[in-house]
Amino acid sequence: MLWVSYLFLAITHIVGAESFETCPNAELQRAHGVQKREPAQISPTVEYYSDLNACSGYSHSQNQYFNDWFNSIYEDTKQKTKCAVCKRSLQGLNELAKHEQSLALRAIHRLCRARRKQARFSFLNDLCHNVQQYNAKRPLVDHFSFLPDFINAISEMDTQGLDGEYLCYTIFAEACPKPVTPLINYSKYWPAKQSKWTGMENGNQIGNSLIPANDNNDNNNNNNQGKAGVYTGAGSNPTAQTFKVLHLSDVHLSLNYTEHAPVNCLGLMCCVPDSFQNPFEPYLEAPRFGHWRCDSPPQLLDSAVGESARQKYAFVLFTGDMVDHNPALITRKNTMLQEEYTLTRMKNYFPNTAVYPVLGNHDSFPYSQEPPPLSKFRSRTARNINHMQALLAKFNWVTGEGNKQIRFTHGGYTVEPVEGLKIISLNSNYWYKWNFYNYIDIADPDKSGTIKFLIKELADCERRGIKAWVQAHISPGGLSTEALPPQASFLTATLERYSDTIAGLFFGHTHCDEFTVMYANNAAQKREEDALHVFNIGPSITPFSDYNPGWRHYEVNSNTFEIMEQITTFADIEPGFNLSWEETADLNWRQLYSARETYQSVTNWPANQPLNAKFWHRVAKSFLGDFHHAQDFLKFSHRNSSRTPKCGEDDYKRKAELYCYSTSATPDQVIRCNLEFDVAIQSMFGIPRFPMPKPVRFIAQN
Repeated sequence: MLWVSYLFLAITHIVGAESFETCPNAELQRAHGVQKREPAQISPTVEYYSDLNACSGYSHSQNQYFNDWFNSIYEDTKQKTKCAVCKRSLQGLNELAKHEQSLALRAIHRLCRARRKQARFSFLNDLCHNVQQYNAKRPLVDHFSFLPDFINAISEMDTQGLDGEYLCYTIFAEACPKPVTPLINYSKYWPAKQSKWTGMENGNQIGNSLIPANDNNDNNNNNNQGKAGVYTGAGSNPTAQTFKVLHLSDVHLSLNYTEHAPVNCLGLMCCVPDSFQNPFEPYLEAPRFGHWRCDSPPQLLDSAVGESARQKYAFVLFTGDMVDHNPALITRKNTMLQEEYTLTRMKNYFPNTAVYPVLGNHDSFPYSQEPPPLSKFRSRTARNINHMQALLAKFNWVTGEGNKQIRFTHGGYTVEPVEGLKIISLNSNYWYKWNFYNYIDIADPDKSGTIKFLIKELADCERRGIKAWVQAHISPGGLSTEALPPQASFLTATLERYSDTIAGLFFGHTHCDEFTVMYANNAAQKREEDALHVFNIGPSITPFSDYNPGWRHYEVNSNTFEIMEQITTFADIEPGFNLSWEETADLNWRQLYSARETYQSVTNWPANQPLNAKFWHRVAKSFLGDFHHAQDFLKFSHRNSSRTPKCGEDDYKRKAELYCYSTSATPDQVIRCNLEFDVAIQSMFGIPRFPMPKPVRFIAQN
């Protein structure tokens, strides 16, 4: 409960030397008998809160209210559970923010002063660096930090109800137990089913080939239900031609990546001018094409995208994260600069091929913050959204009605790149745990309207008899720590409702080359016949941390738009770690693996059937058997990095964790699966770290 006590102390310790420096009226201080005290003399008692009240011009009744209220919190820190203290502390910030936001900011500033020497609280250290840059004289909307967004959200939350419970659980080290995900009848949001996908509607050709919509096809599909190795998707035509689609993800461009800068630095990010060499590690200069402790240098971006452009693609999916991993230090200007640089380079290498990007959690400014489009705080991120909208129009990637959607959905849009297929792009910050606005009225699983937008577009596809691909940065499942359960449950229920319409789902974020299978009925049973979708999670270009850079491409059935083949390409950057930039040769990009060929031995999959959810169900099941299957998957996920985690013959928990990750489409499903296998994830929340460089998946050792 130590950190909760510090949160209380921060609130009760707001008054310090700095309080008097900013007091607007010295006469007011003297009128109320305020005496200036040195910070060391201040004790954690409520009597000094009247100093702040006087300095803020509160009335006598307000003074009494705050004195009584803070006195009750102080007693709570001695008597009550950490959940109660967390929620009461949030209530304190809520009351301060409603009166004047600068008071709540000053409370957190005081927290930082109290924690300055406690290096192990990395979340607070990163946050506090942010706070130290805060200037109370500047308008909050102009401040670069995400901290004002935290205060904005706190001011609108029900801190004593479900909102506060979720915030204390996810952000504050599981101070509260995990709340029960609200049970909601999602069907009220879905229009009645309008048609069944058969590849043809009202005699109109869909895609590049004509599939007869007759009873024989339906009967054949029904007869195949439940048979191992037989594809059961309605209207499939495996003999159709294929086209290629490139999947790029997680560039995390470091524009100030610097030759001779240290790799083994103190702090989060290395290989930049302000990196400070760790005196306890050997000195290593930033390699030409990047390092596991650094984000992508511009030359790595050029090498990766340039090499990928050697092949011809119908279009390119880019599942987000252009900005580096220093959001505690980054400015609005640098955010927009990195985004523009990344997309401009892609345009240069793909002058005649459309690239469809989504916003990652690092691509919003401030970091991961995205108020709902109708929120009174929407101006906080509108500038970045408008910038992205302008870039996609400038490059002629997303124009017309789709481009207009970007502004009204705060990052979502639709395009129809080929006949018969609609791509629906979503802003996954609206289900991400670090977007503080998501905690406002969290029982409403779609405050932003993002999932309703998805429903509207999927219903249009269903009505027209065309297929849909959905892409976003953050998957709703796989991990228990990234998506918020209410939003993830609504999203996956919607994906199940439209399972006949959706032909592909694409994500990034984890930096791994991996997948997650989604099952019917909230994964009540993980049988092959229940496998509905697969989340295709693309590898990162950034090597941060412990990866080789890579990308994927898919070979897609031109009629059903299902994936027939998936191939990952990578380059090994480790040979350049001890060479100068002049000595380092260009990267050698080569195929890492073919999904169909690699997993044929464990799936026995027919050569003419797509790599659908049932195929990947068989792959996931193999992780629980021979440990070599799990180790090969880990090797592919890290792209042959020498830092790949090891999975031994008796490493039951490692195999179970991989299985749970690959078969759980919501946070609730992940937790349930890990409990079934008695697997504990180290620091599932733990002491929070901001910014999260990548999701934590280390298995706790007994």
